[in-house]
Amino acid sequence: MLWKLCKSFLGKSSSKDLPKVFIGRMPADMTHAAIKTELEFEVKQHGLRNLGKTIEQEQVALKKLLLEKQEAEQKVQEVCLNPLLKRFEQGYDIKGLTWQLNQERLHKILPTEELMEREEKIDWIRTRYALFKSMEKSPKVDSKYMGLFIHSTP
Repeated sequence: MLWKLCKSFLGKSSSKDLPKVFIGRMPADMTHAAIKTELEFEVKQHGLRNLGKTIEQEQVALKKLLLEKQEAEQKVQEVCLNPLLKRFEQGYDIKGLTWQLNQERLHKILPTEELMEREEKIDWIRTRYALFKSMEKSPKVDSKYMGLFIHSTP
């Protein structure tokens, strides 16, 4: 029960180790069509081979972001969730000051803005990958770009 409450606050540690590739964000109001339009523009500008290489780099970044997310979840569980559960099991109340102090610790470990930014980046990379794979299989792709495909396994 408490895990679900704390889980919504999980988020991002620093992204210093990410590859030197632009990682966009996918806010809630951004559509798949907008990302698809961006991908089509990139194909026209740079070709599918270069886009494929970029997508591969983004997949490396995605793995690192997911690892950071998992580490943050573990840290929140150790610092915030486990002490609350232990206190609750001992019969103590976890409302009021205890809950407020726990929330302050949680926000110090993981600010909400960082959580939102990381989740938007993960969504953006996953959406781009899925759209790239569908573009790669699509017969609608301009024939002059067909030879530029590379096949990657993220």
